Amino acid sequence: GGPTVHAGTAITEEHVGWHVDTLNSIHHLALAARGRRALHSMRIGRGGKGEAGAKEAGPEAVVEWQNPGDVYVSSPAFFQHGVEYPQAYRWSKRCIAVQARVLLNQAEFADLVAAKKESGCGFLGHFSAALASRPVVLPSLEELKAVEAELAEEEPGMAPSEAGAVFTGPNAADVPVQILGHVHYSYSFFR
Repeated sequence: GGPTVHAGTAITEEHVGWHVDTLNSIHHLALAARGRRALHSMRIGRGGKGEAGAKEAGPEAVVEWQNPGDVYVSSPAFFQHGVEYPQAYRWSKRCIAVQARVLLNQAEFADLVAAKKESGCGFLGHFSAALASRPVVLPSLEELKAVEAELAEEEPGMAPSEAGAVFTGPNAADVPVQILGHVHYSYSFFR
């Protein structure tokens, strides 16, 4: 998880990097923070396996554009997907998204892998039903700031000597160190 930053040449529909996430993405939240991006996914009909003819017709390609502030919750460990990005040659035009996944230790991950092997994807139905039984409620900015303050009191995130540090990114853009976390930079050069 963490921020994903894309700048550079567009990643068009024909160059989307299709993949299935590992099992820690059984419960995944993504927030579009800056710029636009499109989530491409392959799904078996909108009505699921029970929809007449959906299974025989094969997967359906779905494209969902996200604007800043858009959020989705999904289980990308169970379906093919990829992301399309528009051109962003200027650093000021970059696309930033925040990915949040389940943090698993090695034993928990092994248990999840074993459960998947035992039931195939059968447990996904139970997991999806549990998720769908309650509405997704995102915290307010005030709630996030309260948690941030609480965490800062418990364990400061950086040494006092690092408090004013900045990272100089492409085009000499300064990015405060404390917001970097685990950043995945995506520079594309497809033509």
